[in-house]
Amino acid sequence: MLLFGLLLQNNRALESVPFAIFVGSASFSWASFKLQSQSRMEAAENNHSERTKLSDNGKERTERDDHFQNSSSKFAKSESKLLSSSKCRDGSICAQCFDNSNQGRCRIVHSRTKMMKLLIEKGEVKEVQSVFDGLVGEGHRPSLVTFTTLVCALTAQKRYKQLKSVMSRIAEYGMKPDVILYNAILNGFCQAREIDKAMDIFRKMKQSGCSPTTSTFNTIIKGYGILGQPEEASKVLKMMHETNVKPNIRTYNILINAWCAKNNLTEARKVMSKMRASDILPDAVSYNTLAKAYAQSGEAYKAEKLVIEMQNEYLRPNERTCGIVINGYCKEGRMDDALRVLYRMIDLEVPPNLVVFNTLVKGYTDRLHFARIDEVLEN
Repeated sequence: MLLFGLLLQNNRALESVPFAIFVGSASFSWASFKLQSQSRMEAAENNHSERTKLSDNGKERTERDDHFQNSSSKFAKSESKLLSSSKCRDGSICAQCFDNSNQGRCRIVHSRTKMMKLLIEKGEVKEVQSVFDGLVGEGHRPSLVTFTTLVCALTAQKRYKQLKSVMSRIAEYGMKPDVILYNAILNGFCQAREIDKAMDIFRKMKQSGCSPTTSTFNTIIKGYGILGQPEEASKVLKMMHETNVKPNIRTYNILINAWCAKNNLTEARKVMSKMRASDILPDAVSYNTLAKAYAQSGEAYKAEKLVIEMQNEYLRPNERTCGIVINGYCKEGRMDDALRVLYRMIDLEVPPNLVVFNTLVKGYTDRLHFARIDEVLEN
């Protein structure tokens, strides 16, 4: 056990204030400790306006304007105040966490969970596990939101094997997962290409009385799509109708992508028809997915026809739509058609982006048509 003493300053003579944090084998990571250190430096100032402060090596630096750093300091400062009155500083069990009448209201758990989310947003997902372990090591019981955040971090790191242990840990605490936590675990197993385990979780979810949502089914459809099984994904859509769960546009777009990945554009087209029958109109994502599949199969002209179809449905093609068509024509060596689509983009008031110009330049360069490059760049 290691004891850290902290001295708080209030713009007067230094006054010693007892403030201890229990840190065991499952202590804070350096990242989280750094956040707390920063907040204590800020707490020593009454004026919260921009000013310079001394860094650890004695050099001056201005206070950061970055949104993440401000948010991190805010939560870390709040937590340092909470820790001074924590009931588990000495390593005992937090009474607030394990009081059923007060379940889920421990402010330390709430603060650490937000810290975990901020670490994920910053891309420091490896630090999330350390913060979680520190929380448990100090005698706190994580909330369902805390566990959900941990699952997201594990999935981001592709540490799929640890998902099962998370479920076991939740059961040990006597907690019942909610739909958001179930969906996060489902997504993890689907990303791991372990659809059988995902379906086991799905069945447990229903048996526990937790009703699947549209997001639940979307995750499973995506999982079958990752495995290249659009037929099974289509069965999940049918299951949604049978259980009175309404599909949304994302449901159909995921299924369209699954069929396109198998180069079965006929079935992908049928899914678009089902969308319209359900009073859900295809969006730019729907058309772009289909256009990309046509272009990759050497049918760029069919991809271009989708642009007309979009206009007929009062849906404006975007730069990605036109870029897909241009790239398709360039790969087929039909440079005149590719250039024609560029001019059409201008007529549609869709500004060509750098990707479009690079695609055309590469197309002409590959065919040694250097004189046409100037014409492209003039646009």
